[in-house]
Amino acid sequence: MLMDTTIQSLAQAAQGLMFMSESDYPLTVMQWPPLPATTTPEHLLESLIPGATWQTRSVEEFFGPRVRIEDWMTDQEKNDSRQMAEVSRYILALDPAAQVFCSDENPKQCYILGKTTADIWFAVHTQVVET
Repeated sequence: MLMDTTIQSLAQAAQGLMFMSESDYPLTVMQWPPLPATTTPEHLLESLIPGATWQTRSVEEFFGPRVRIEDWMTDQEKNDSRQMAEVSRYILALDPAAQVFCSDENPKQCYILGKTTADIWFAVHTQVVET
């Protein structure tokens, strides 16, 4: 399946970016083929990890400290924060109602789910280790 151009741009913005927690994991972008209008985030999550329990966060809350630039950061860390902020803004430009769903397992499987104006569902996936 060919990736939608707006979602492909998101994938390019996220390319090589690592989401930092107690371990670092990449951000990966995916999209679903056309789905019925009745599809909900819960349907998509059930297809990804059947039976999982999910915690919901806003995109802003999820990226929070990872997009702040601090004086003590190295140039690479500052660049990573800028790139993370760009990805966050791009997600919200595609879907202002996008939400983050993180599983209760460890590492947490986190999916930022959204739908474009062309009704194409997309996700940005990463893993988060929190102990």
